[in-house]
Amino acid sequence: MEQIKPALFFIGGITGSGKSSVTRELAINDERITPIYGSQALMNHFNCHDQLDLGRISDKQQEKGRIEIFSKLSSLESTIAILDGHFVLFTKNGVKSVIEKEWIKNFKSLIYLKSSPNSILERLTSDRTNLPRRLKNLIRKDCSLLERIKQSQDISINFAKRISKDNKIPLRFVDNSTDLASVINKVEKIIFS
Repeated sequence: MEQIKPALFFIGGITGSGKSSVTRELAINDERITPIYGSQALMNHFNCHDQLDLGRISDKQQEKGRIEIFSKLSSLESTIAILDGHFVLFTKNGVKSVIEKEWIKNFKSLIYLKSSPNSILERLTSDRTNLPRRLKNLIRKDCSLLERIKQSQDISINFAKRISKDNKIPLRFVDNSTDLASVINKVEKIIFS
């Protein structure tokens, strides 16, 4: 008997948009959902302690690692798998899409969590985020950060739209500047529709 593959959903957005919080709540609310936290899975794959540590791994190695991680998604025993991750990464060499054609075609829907720059800044500097303390302190001191967050989110949204169009996968936007319960409700409607 052939194993039934889980329905795969991608929840994306920029750092601080609330991807992990939403993914975690969805999994808590419904035992059919298996959460996969993209950055954490990649850090575990390379035995990195934090995002700065992961930044020392070459782009090519990270790409191979993502493909290995994502190739295992279809073997999950749950009925729904939600991967949280980024549509793009902002590296010292510029903007780079991290969506690989080999695995994105298996997703039922792409969900983009959009937040106000102020909400994102608040999340980035909160105690709940897994960013290193030294990075949080740098973020708090950066006066131009709100405009850069807005620009980063605009670039990420444009990449998400292109990925959706090129791969013919529906893209849904969810405003994550409201309360978490409302956001969870909106995402559940997308997943279970």
